[in-house]
Amino acid sequence: MKEFLSWLKDNLSHMFALVGILLTIYFSIFYVPQYSEDIRLKRIEGINSELISTIQELAYNKHKIDSHDIETLIEGKELRDNIEYPYTVDELLVQVQETFLSNRFIPLESRKDLVEAIDTVRESIEPAVPVEGEKDEPTNFKWLSLFAAGMGLVVSMFGSFSLYSSAKKQREEEVDERVVAQKEVFQHRIKRAFALEEFVGKKLESIYGSENIESEIQTDIGVDYLVREDGRPKFGVEVKFTDTDLIPLRTINQVGKIAKDFGYPVVLVTNAALTKNARSRFEKISNEIKNSNIFLISVDEIHNISEIMKRNA
Repeated sequence: MKEFLSWLKDNLSHMFALVGILLTIYFSIFYVPQYSEDIRLKRIEGINSELISTIQELAYNKHKIDSHDIETLIEGKELRDNIEYPYTVDELLVQVQETFLSNRFIPLESRKDLVEAIDTVRESIEPAVPVEGEKDEPTNFKWLSLFAAGMGLVVSMFGSFSLYSSAKKQREEEVDERVVAQKEVFQHRIKRAFALEEFVGKKLESIYGSENIESEIQTDIGVDYLVREDGRPKFGVEVKFTDTDLIPLRTINQVGKIAKDFGYPVVLVTNAALTKNARSRFEKISNEIKNSNIFLISVDEIHNISEIMKRNA
């Protein structure tokens, strides 16, 4: 039972989507589209215009007409076009009178005479006898339509909620996975950066002695390591790790600022090469700063740092 509920929960959106498709087919088959209704209204409008024009012609030419003649005209139009005419004889004659009155090409006195002639026909219309038990529309179909529309609305709401919940859950899982992956990458990057910094520190201690190496962990000296000679600062070492192939320009600017602020040479030890702009900036800063040049050494050359610094002293 638990497995079935779990399966039902996971596939609820698909089930509601299927139900939505079936309901769409149902409504498409059993409910007349709006364009069909528009066509029906246009056909009625055309028949109505023809009837008004015919009755106007008869009345204007002073032909004697009665309600039976008009009923015959209506029935003929209904049979010809296979459609039910919605207006009664009296309603049709009212429209004929309105058309006569609004026709300014006919003299006013003539319009009044024509309206009175139509009134005479209207007075001859026998009142319609209501058929016992006649109903406007089957009520069962009304209730079926309301029930189907209500079910469609309920199903659509549940389907929308299910799809929203599924999409939200999937999005949250994707975000969690991305955060975990980024966190792992960041932690791995930090570990490699610390490992590189520790490797450089041990190499400096083996070359200059641990008593002459001061790290930023011990005191805030502005660089990762400070190499001293006879107790005085000789040069600073800034270690930069990157998981890309090139060192950006901003790193060179940072090292140049450190050299200017402290007044002694700074060696940049890195695991990557410089970008074109960074190398140009590196050379420019080296020429600008007196007695506190900056130097670039690959981590693979750290064991030769003593010789490199002596050549550039």
